[in-house]
Amino acid sequence: MASGGTEAFPDLGKHCQHTGCHQLDFLPFTCHGCQKVFCLEHRSYKSHACKNSDHNSRKVVVCETCSMSIETTGYVGQDEEAILEKHLKSGSCDPTKKKKPICPVKRCKEVLTFSNTSTCKTCHIKVCLKHRFPADHACSRGVSASSSSSSVADGGWKNRFLAALGGNETFPDLGKNCQHRDCNRLDFLPYICDGCQRQWQVFCSEHRSYKSHACPKSDLSRKVIVCQTCSMSIETTGYVGQDEDAILEKHHKSGNCDPTRKKKPICPVKGCKEILSISNTSTCKNCHLKVCLKHRFPSDHACTRGVSASSSSAANGGGKSFLSCFCFKNRTEKA
Repeated sequence: MASGGTEAFPDLGKHCQHTGCHQLDFLPFTCHGCQKVFCLEHRSYKSHACKNSDHNSRKVVVCETCSMSIETTGYVGQDEEAILEKHLKSGSCDPTKKKKPICPVKRCKEVLTFSNTSTCKTCHIKVCLKHRFPADHACSRGVSASSSSSSVADGGWKNRFLAALGGNETFPDLGKNCQHRDCNRLDFLPYICDGCQRQWQVFCSEHRSYKSHACPKSDLSRKVIVCQTCSMSIETTGYVGQDEDAILEKHHKSGNCDPTRKKKPICPVKGCKEILSISNTSTCKNCHLKVCLKHRFPSDHACTRGVSASSSSAANGGGKSFLSCFCFKNRTEKA
């Protein structure tokens, strides 16, 4: 029995019954397992090594036939095999209710059927086909073994590849040497230049661009001129040595120039597609640019001259207008 209190107050509090404590606690805790009194520090089962810590715990065994959980708390002194045998004879064991096994990998709910089950050769765990590789089901032994075997295999493959790479006499058609004057590197995926392809100039990935190998025929881009009458684009790539005026004159005489196909001009402001008709055209007085009425102000079509002029005028004349209004107001009040 735990004694407590003081000489003045004998019923005040209890002493802790732990062998190394005996502290006076005014709010003691009674253990439900051993019915002893303990302080705040030794109130748990583990802290005072309670012998009856499992008096409220529920224990169950799972039937392998029907996957039913059978509680063994009430069967004191009986073996688990006897409890399972009694369950089988009771008639409540239904094999059709047996739960199918699922993959033991975390967050995987795949049912392990006959066609979806794989047994790991390293750790002998049954998993689904999705996690059949050692790296997928956290098989440390398999991962280490596979990594070591892969490193050995990679080393052998690299050795064979380097042997083939160095033996150009054995493989004379393997790759091409870069024809850059400062490179001459062997490349197994060479690039043929489109500009100097008549000379069969082959380059590596580093010197494949026109700029990197200073291609003399890098100007293979298509050049066109636009007819002002029909808005047709005429390619000038085939007309070598001819003037643009001569090409346009030949186009006018060919009969393909139709003025009705001329495209109507649009507003040059970025993102604007308004057609510049007679009633929808405005010419800026500062930069003389034709824009739509929506962008007629200098600040709307990025007119630097107009914006700077308007800002300077506002800075110079803003104060004068305010002072003139103030003086006019004083005159009217005196009058």
